[in-house]
Amino acid sequence: MPEAQNSEGRLVIADAKANDMIRLPEGTYHVVSTYGDANAIMRSELKVESGRVTEATLNHRAATVTLKLVGSAGGEAFAGTAFSVLTPGGDVIREAIGAFPSVTLAEGEYVLIARHEGKVYTREFKIESGLDRDIEIIATP
Repeated sequence: MPEAQNSEGRLVIADAKANDMIRLPEGTYHVVSTYGDANAIMRSELKVESGRVTEATLNHRAATVTLKLVGSAGGEAFAGTAFSVLTPGGDVIREAIGAFPSVTLAEGEYVLIARHEGKVYTREFKIESGLDRDIEIIATP
């Protein structure tokens, strides 16, 4: 991919999967790995030497959470709920509509906003790497 310090940069391969072997000419490569479709992104520089196999491992610090608006803890999720996941600073990371959409997020702190039948509910939550779980907002009357 072109970068500020390297105008010659270009995309070499897209959508490579884990354990793929990719033959590349010698050089330094900028690797971008995404996990899910939100903000779980890792970047790394990789130096490839001629005639050698170079192995790269990128470890994402992320988790997948299922969003739910419920009437009581552990209760049935309300269909047709609009969710927004924000950073503490208010930047939108992901939006989804449904009873229990899932999203993969990078480790960190977030604010969840749920909109249902004209009412708005919020909750702060934290993502810990590898801890997939449900994030519930309880709809208070």
